[in-house]
Amino acid sequence: MIIWHIYFNWKPIKNYLKIKKELKIFTKEFNIALIWVTLFTVGTVTMTFPLSVLVNIGNGIKAINALDDGNPPFGYAEYSTLRDFTILNDIHLESALKRLKEQNITVQSDKALLKTVAQDNGISSKEIFNIIKNPNSRVTLPTEIPIG
Repeated sequence: MIIWHIYFNWKPIKNYLKIKKELKIFTKEFNIALIWVTLFTVGTVTMTFPLSVLVNIGNGIKAINALDDGNPPFGYAEYSTLRDFTILNDIHLESALKRLKEQNITVQSDKALLKTVAQDNGISSKEIFNIIKNPNSRVTLPTEIPIG
């Protein structure tokens, strides 16, 4: 994406970098920006102080949200169809549809997105999952997957 930005804006970029009719890339401003970007990138990747503190704060916020809201059974689960969602979570589709009907939740089709079903019924995708999951089984996630 950035390649296209540079390609379509090459003339203005060249004009910006010209000093006394000569193309100079490493200007004082560019060097300062390059140093800052390099410091932040290396500091974040190597987890050095103080950037490690910022990363840990972000991870802590994600963990708190996960404790409050829970983790989805898999990433972007709300964008899967009801049929796919039940297959991936080892839930019998007919039983899931029956549980939804018992809770007065209307489902247009088993090919509808979980998010769409939730929005149409004015509830969250998490509530849909809680209704359709098998009460006798518990979906467990691997412990080595980081939160967030």
